[in-house]
Amino acid sequence: MRILSLGLSNVNEPHALRDEHAIDPRLPSLPHGKRAIDLIVDFLACLWDYAKHQITREIGAVADLDSADVWLTVPAAWDARGCQIMRDAAITAGLVRSAHAGDTSWRDRLRIITEPEAAAVHCAYLTELHKLRPSQNFMICDAGGGTVDLAVYKIIGMLSNLEIAEMCARSGANCGSLFLDLRFRELVRTLLSEHPAHLDEASLAYFMHNFSETTKMVYRGELDDNTMFNFTCFNVEDTDDPNVGLQNGDLTIPGNLLRREVFDPVVQQERFASKINVISRPPDCDTATLRGAAQYGLARRPLVSSIIAPQSYMMKVKLPAEPEDQLKRPAYIRTNDAGVSICENRLQYLVAKGAILRKGQRVKHKFCKFSQNGQDRMFVATLYTSDNDKIMRYTDEGETVELCKWTVDLSVLPSFQEDANTPQANGFYTEFELGLELDSAEVRGILIHAGQDWGHVVFDFRS
Repeated sequence: MRILSLGLSNVNEPHALRDEHAIDPRLPSLPHGKRAIDLIVDFLACLWDYAKHQITREIGAVADLDSADVWLTVPAAWDARGCQIMRDAAITAGLVRSAHAGDTSWRDRLRIITEPEAAAVHCAYLTELHKLRPSQNFMICDAGGGTVDLAVYKIIGMLSNLEIAEMCARSGANCGSLFLDLRFRELVRTLLSEHPAHLDEASLAYFMHNFSETTKMVYRGELDDNTMFNFTCFNVEDTDDPNVGLQNGDLTIPGNLLRREVFDPVVQQERFASKINVISRPPDCDTATLRGAAQYGLARRPLVSSIIAPQSYMMKVKLPAEPEDQLKRPAYIRTNDAGVSICENRLQYLVAKGAILRKGQRVKHKFCKFSQNGQDRMFVATLYTSDNDKIMRYTDEGETVELCKWTVDLSVLPSFQEDANTPQANGFYTEFELGLELDSAEVRGILIHAGQDWGHVVFDFRS
């Protein structure tokens, strides 16, 4: 089980599910003939069998779980593709199945939300502990085995009819508690390199168990620099070497060495007390995500239903020149191929910072491209972001960051194809829409024409 949990913490990352070479080399290798996704399927199948057995035992009767809704939680940084991989694995593992003949929507009973979303719902219900009130911001720190997720939320509805908006969600890399275990194992190997009797798998597992279940739970950081931590050896031979801390069958490690070699490289300690008024640890934090997911499901409606845009998303465009442009940026003005005076390097706001959007809500804007002929089919959209609340007009105002260039092929549109196949000496215009969708982990761009989607792209950023 120890090896499985170590492996799952890493293969649960979407990039590791897609590319097995991305699995952390410090973790045990996959069993022979198994892919990363196979581990997930096997683990979920065993977990589901155990859950069904426990539920049946608790209620004293055989439960009809084939028609039940099943909620899965995933890390905050998972994108849509990662969630789809997990959904496929859960279906393969049998978490949901057709309950009766004609049950065509059985796959929809599998719901996926992020772990911070579930934890946020649970914490929002604990109003006496966290003193939450409408319009208040709060942060969830979910320090798990593989990653540490940080997410900021805002109460945007009354607590009696709870509604939560996500402001920002991030997932840390390789800073969960399992990576403390790995560094502790390496420290033990270094200290006992001349004492192989204590480096077999059973001995290392025994040291790691003591560290994980005892020392790691009570460690206080710099306050324990002068504390000596004792770990009982599994083997009874080779019991003494004061030079490395072996004394009477115990391995003694100073607290400052543990901090320097194990904790500090993983945990970059931050002092929040001066910035955050209330810091609380719920008494049931180890089950907060599970409880929140259950509360989410029982609500029968989306509780974390909105996203508050953490920054503005803009696009560089060419617009008809206005008197303000003549005054402020005359160098940006030129006459285009159609004989129209235009201003280059203008900014078109797609989403303004602080805008409240429903998850999956599509923000659309109309665009128009002039083409000389059918070969002139590419529209290049340069996307920018800004953390500034000020509305900016030009790309050179110094408070924008270029994120990417989105190349849109307009030749897929029927209107472009029709005009391209019709000889036109003076070229032609193509009207279309570009849409933006935001969720917890990604921004999606969509090419739209006549109310229909004609292409999409995923931008891997939310920073």
